[in-house]
Amino acid sequence: MNNKSTDKTILITRSKEESQKDFVEIEKRGAKVIYYPTIEASPIFSKEFDNHLSNIKSFDYIIFTSKNSVKFFLERVTDLGLHPDYSKIRIVATGNKTADLLSYNGITVDLTPQKYSAEGVLELLQNCSLNNKNVLIPCSAIARNELSIGLKTMNANVYNIPIYEISLPEKYELTPETKYIKEHQIDIFAFTSPSSFNNYELIFEIENTASYFKNKTIVAIGETTAQAIMDKGIKVDIIPTKFNVEALASAILKIL
Repeated sequence: MNNKSTDKTILITRSKEESQKDFVEIEKRGAKVIYYPTIEASPIFSKEFDNHLSNIKSFDYIIFTSKNSVKFFLERVTDLGLHPDYSKIRIVATGNKTADLLSYNGITVDLTPQKYSAEGVLELLQNCSLNNKNVLIPCSAIARNELSIGLKTMNANVYNIPIYEISLPEKYELTPETKYIKEHQIDIFAFTSPSSFNNYELIFEIENTASYFKNKTIVAIGETTAQAIMDKGIKVDIIPTKFNVEALASAILKIL
């Protein structure tokens, strides 16, 4: 391993609690890592979702697309005092971290795609018989619809239910980091979702995005995030082969 030191400053749009263990080697190199979560998730439960939870046995598949979808799904299960039987439901987790959280809570994960994306899930399920199968997708209010559309072309009955929304975090929580970012140069920006990028723009009231990020190294956790950034006229320098924070950190480590 190359152990040369660096004086680079790296910003990642995730919390320290979520990400620091993946950035240990980078910090050992002398880089300053700013953990700057630009999104906040909060539940938006509905009667429709509660009804689905109460009749969970009617589903053949449940697809969890993020740790937040697992978190709020289980939170509502607890609130309602339910004890679902998942034994006859195939559980799909889009990513190892999502799968780990399910397993930690006693839910067996049956399928995890190689690509942590809607495309990856569709590739994974294309050889499954989904004709007239009921598929529940607890998701974000701003979730893209590629997954639902793809499953419907396989003749699945898709129930895409928003259970949480994404918003800007409370400003006071970011004040010290915001002040530092305004007063110092950031060399590498690592964005972990389209929302994390869009909210960063909002927090800093960036009018000329291309100019703001000029000569910066831009890292995107996956193709969807990269596309959202490129749509603003910004070159994305790195997209890790796996769409998770561990792979993102490894990719950054290679260029230090």
